[in-house]
Amino acid sequence: KTMGLQRRAQKTFGQHVGDYAGGLVPIAKWLPKYDLGKGQSDLIAGLTVGLMVVPQALAYASIAGLPHQFGLYSAFMGCFVYVFLGSSKDVTLGPTAIMSLLTAKASQQVDGLTVPAHAIFLTFMAGVFQLAMGLLHLGFVVDFISFPVINGFTTSAAITIGFGQVKHILGLNGVRRPFIQCVHDTFSKIDKTHILDLGLGLTCVCALLYLKALKTSHGDRNKLAWFIGTARNAVVVVVAGLFAYGMVQSDTVKACQKTGDFDHSCLTIIQDLPAGLPDVKAPNLTYTHDLLSGAILCALIGYLESIAISKAFARQNGYKVDQSQELVAIGSANIASSFFQSYP
Repeated sequence: KTMGLQRRAQKTFGQHVGDYAGGLVPIAKWLPKYDLGKGQSDLIAGLTVGLMVVPQALAYASIAGLPHQFGLYSAFMGCFVYVFLGSSKDVTLGPTAIMSLLTAKASQQVDGLTVPAHAIFLTFMAGVFQLAMGLLHLGFVVDFISFPVINGFTTSAAITIGFGQVKHILGLNGVRRPFIQCVHDTFSKIDKTHILDLGLGLTCVCALLYLKALKTSHGDRNKLAWFIGTARNAVVVVVAGLFAYGMVQSDTVKACQKTGDFDHSCLTIIQDLPAGLPDVKAPNLTYTHDLLSGAILCALIGYLESIAISKAFARQNGYKVDQSQELVAIGSANIASSFFQSYP
């Protein structure tokens, strides 16, 4: 009888270990049960998100104070990791406006731009903190952060990010990043507005609003309207990019230069981006003393932002999200992404 109890206890312990290990890789549970009938819808959803993330990543990189290609570097590796480790079927990982702003604030600035090595270090250390919290089942910690704190932070971030884009709409150069200085420089240099930048920017804003209204009014009855409305960011960026390319290549307008005489009629463009995937290399870990507190903040805010969206989708679609497993997934994604020159 004693031997039987021991075997049962050993088997139960083994089952617990197996359940714990299996819980760290949720794909092993849901993939065998995947309904292939949903493959078409999932493919459309993936293409739509992929089209949207390109212009968003380029824009978010500018908020982070990084060269535009770093937004693209940050948009793909997290998805590959999350599909294996994530517990929410409705979210994906990539750069966001709040994390871009945090990266700019936490990193050191040189000539108004974020040092890329600092941003990559933040990604790695934030991932380490998130992974450690997940393995220790500390996902409940964020439940103690009050909503007024969260609302205050997100509201101030929205104001800072929103006004920070005014300089791009107007085509202004030399506007400093800190909010008060940004407001001052924007108004003091408003006479340096590039007319074509302003016209193209306002046209794109109007087009986005129209396509959003088109999806709302006709999306239920017309699949094309739904797709164009959902992928409106990519549609507007592609059309505007082709317009700018045609105008510059035909010498109808000149591309703006950062040096030289001011020209109201030039058009600001991103210029060339490095082709191909980023070089795979380990992050520089010598910035621990200066950036550790920023990495902790990025870890907490990044997780909080993701879990809030995950829970909202889970309530809507009738399933549960494992908070600690989400920490494991996001942490692992950040660690892997740091080797591909990503920011948090």
